[in-house]
Amino acid sequence: MSQEQEENSTKYAIRFGLGAIKAVGLKMMENAVANRVKDGDFTDLYNFAERLDSKAINKKSIEALAKAGAFDHVEKNRRKVAESYDVLSNYANEKKEQNESNQMSLFGASSGIDDKPKLKEIDDWS
Repeated sequence: MSQEQEENSTKYAIRFGLGAIKAVGLKMMENAVANRVKDGDFTDLYNFAERLDSKAINKKSIEALAKAGAFDHVEKNRRKVAESYDVLSNYANEKKEQNESNQMSLFGASSGIDDKPKLKEIDDWS
């Protein structure tokens, strides 16, 4: 393929964005992309949940993204991700509260919130 053909195929490529997935929405994906551009790639599921606005994420959107394979690079078990929304949500909310609080922990600098809770141990879908 010549360079011109390659440029044209890239220019006219058809892409199905994650925002078009039912229950996800364009606004959530725009928020995720803007956050990724600003702060770099998401390192894991906890990082994703923590960095995005908790009001923009809900159980159905996480399930839909998991089913679509959006998190396969950080967790291969899609069912584990889909069913661990409550774990991720609680973690993100606790981190947000910790960051907004100006109080130091009673036990020093480490409050234990940096310890990430385990996702639900569950077999993947067949």
